[in-house]
Amino acid sequence: MKINGYKYINSKTYIQKGMVIYLLKHFLLNYLKNIIKVHTLINGKANQITAVDQEHFHVKTDNSIGTEKIPIEAVETELTYLLDNRSIQKEDLSFQFRSSFILALLNQLPFVRFDRSTKTLYIEEFKTDQLPYEQFHKTMKFLDEVIDGQYDPTQLNQQLEGNEYQFKTNARQDLRMLGFLSESNEMNESIIQQYKSSSNQTLVKQINKHPYFAIVLEFLDRMNGYSVREKKQVLVELAMTIVRNSRGENLMKESVAKKRTTNLIYYLKGVGLVDEQLNVTSEGELRTLLEKVLSEYITERNSFFKENPLGQYVRGQAPEIIKSLGFVDRNQYNVKGSVGQGNWAQVPWISILDKSVTASTQEGYYLVYLFSEDMEKVYLSFAQGITNTPKHKIEEIREDIRQTINTDKYYTSSPIRKDNNIYLGNGDKAKGYVESTALYIEYEKDNLPSEFMLQQDLEAMLDIYQYYTASKSQVEYEDQAIEVEGWSEEKVIDHIHSYIEGKGFFYKKEDVKNLFLSLRTKPFVILSGISGTGKTKVMELFAESIGANEDNNRFSLIPVRPDWSDSSDLLGYVDIKGEFQTGPLTQVIERAHEDKGKPYFVVLDEMNLARVEYYFSDFLSVIESRKWRDGEIKTSLILPEEQSGKRLTIPPNLYIVGTVNMDETTHPFSKKVLDRANTIEFNDVHLDHFGFIDTSGSLEMIELPNDRMTPQYLNLKDAFAKHEDLIREVTNELVQLNKILEPLQAHVGYRVRDEVCFYLIYSRYLLSVNEALDYQILQKILPRLTASHGQAFDVLKNVFEFCTNHVYEEDMTYEQKEDVLERARFKKSARKVYEMLQRGEVDGFTSFWMG
Repeated sequence: MKINGYKYINSKTYIQKGMVIYLLKHFLLNYLKNIIKVHTLINGKANQITAVDQEHFHVKTDNSIGTEKIPIEAVETELTYLLDNRSIQKEDLSFQFRSSFILALLNQLPFVRFDRSTKTLYIEEFKTDQLPYEQFHKTMKFLDEVIDGQYDPTQLNQQLEGNEYQFKTNARQDLRMLGFLSESNEMNESIIQQYKSSSNQTLVKQINKHPYFAIVLEFLDRMNGYSVREKKQVLVELAMTIVRNSRGENLMKESVAKKRTTNLIYYLKGVGLVDEQLNVTSEGELRTLLEKVLSEYITERNSFFKENPLGQYVRGQAPEIIKSLGFVDRNQYNVKGSVGQGNWAQVPWISILDKSVTASTQEGYYLVYLFSEDMEKVYLSFAQGITNTPKHKIEEIREDIRQTINTDKYYTSSPIRKDNNIYLGNGDKAKGYVESTALYIEYEKDNLPSEFMLQQDLEAMLDIYQYYTASKSQVEYEDQAIEVEGWSEEKVIDHIHSYIEGKGFFYKKEDVKNLFLSLRTKPFVILSGISGTGKTKVMELFAESIGANEDNNRFSLIPVRPDWSDSSDLLGYVDIKGEFQTGPLTQVIERAHEDKGKPYFVVLDEMNLARVEYYFSDFLSVIESRKWRDGEIKTSLILPEEQSGKRLTIPPNLYIVGTVNMDETTHPFSKKVLDRANTIEFNDVHLDHFGFIDTSGSLEMIELPNDRMTPQYLNLKDAFAKHEDLIREVTNELVQLNKILEPLQAHVGYRVRDEVCFYLIYSRYLLSVNEALDYQILQKILPRLTASHGQAFDVLKNVFEFCTNHVYEEDMTYEQKEDVLERARFKKSARKVYEMLQRGEVDGFTSFWMG
């Protein structure tokens, strides 16, 4: 017996030209037969598959009259070519008629990707370490041992040997695969904490995020009618087709594929994603929800509105169905449904809003299911509010989302689209929703995916939502000027400057900008200068101008005492009765945690009266643990829980400013402290400035939300894609400077590099690149420098030349010196280095701190 020219062997296997066409190919062909619509890869034209019979795909386009027949044999031929050659393009096709359709159809396979630059489809391959090495229960046992501290995953070779070492190494590789460990085997604390709270839910989430597991789950979800043996065989052949060894040389051998696939199935069974028959198990009613709205809405829209059962369902039960899904955090997300207000909406919707981003679909950005006017389609969209956003900003935000998100990283039932081809209807509301949409997945009423795939799609879109939210750091849009009731960032700084000036103190506006940017880059700043220059006062007025003062307990002055020798004076201690006595800084921390939407400021007055490393080093170390977690910046504990009786971390709205004088009564700073702060000098005094006479300046406080001062980035890699050119430019300057500083062992490391780059990113609308880099050289690098011998002075001279492009000359006249400094690339830094060199010539010793 023959089918389509192939000799029939059994229900799923064929022979062609003496070679076995395995079960996988038969499954893939059936997979393609169940697709009802594709878009051509170049032009995005829709091709509707109206029917599939034994010999043909029946295809209709918007411009065609009737349908065209595409032979199934042609599709199978091109599928075979793709599997054999790993890639395919138009010129490779044996069947050139409707080549664009065939390529678009093959692109629907989960492991196939399209390279637009070469117009080529290629098989996306995996490595062996992306499949489980070890059995599920052994890996979970090792994970619990790591969490309990029994093993250090970075030091296994020092703790184990022989077979036990090999078993644990395999399990360690699986924990890397699932994201519990980094590539260097460091624990991912965020995921570990989630696992401690909800072990199985966390495992399910990590497995669903893994692209190979996702492909396997979709395959299993589409294998109705296959036996367990046949399902396993398809998965083994899948591994042999798309997985290479760790060196990327050879495709996986059958014996290895069987072992890894068996382990993978143990994982899926272990967390309950499949049952014993390898059927995908999905609890939930998401598919039922969508079907109900699509099938009933048009009828109900012609009925009464008030207390309509479907309206009540969309507003009440539907949000609860979504919130009941295990991956939707009720504490993080609001879910709302709408069928209109007073009258039926033509386009009903169900939205999912991150509470930290927006409370309304009129602003911010959110996920939303949008139902078309004709109820033939529903779109899962990443959209933005348009009611309170100018049109040009809507377009900017939409494009920013599309550029920021790499949709190829996310596995979904249909491609996540970035175009404007979403069609909801002809009404104004429908067109407005289209305008607001940045990304979307399209679902057809008559071809809704399974419950499992719908949930997987929603989880992927939530991951995208979280990623974009974190990348913007709770700021509505990074490139949009920060607004306070319509104020731009420049206007906020104008207000702060005018407020301070109106109180009778004079500071240049650029210095106020610098203070604002320094606090945003890192919530620890040092203000230095001679006594009486108003260091404490400028910080008090800065805080007061944006709503933080002593009356509302959001500004605190803590005088440092010379006898402080550890952190207990600042953070607290356990008294003789065994009771924890809260320190002054801890009291502020507790208040700030309860009011995270507003900034809190602490001034450590004369902080170097005691050795900063003695009483503040623990706090500085915890600042370095800042990470984005669950939509906000979190840190490690600042005190052991058993000591303080509570989990005390550094809140994201706390800003520490230390004022310092340098004289015989104070202590110098170590590089550890200086590396972690921006050191700002306040030595200019204008005694004849009476700004308070002019009452035109702003003397009213404003309430500046803390998210206007929150950093967008904590890791340089998160900023790199968006700001690569700027980061490379800044880094190149630092590399040159490091070469100059190396003889003094004063060159800077990664922490300083990252923070300088962050400062430049945040300042790009307020300062030029050279102005911003000038501040950073002055505040992050020069405070580390001292010189007491010839080589050190030579280094300082080279720094001067770096800043000015002019060789330092000891005998320059005043006019020559001023001309050189005025023409310098980095004027402030050049002037400071010049002063240091001049002082060194007189005293034989110099440092940044000798004023």
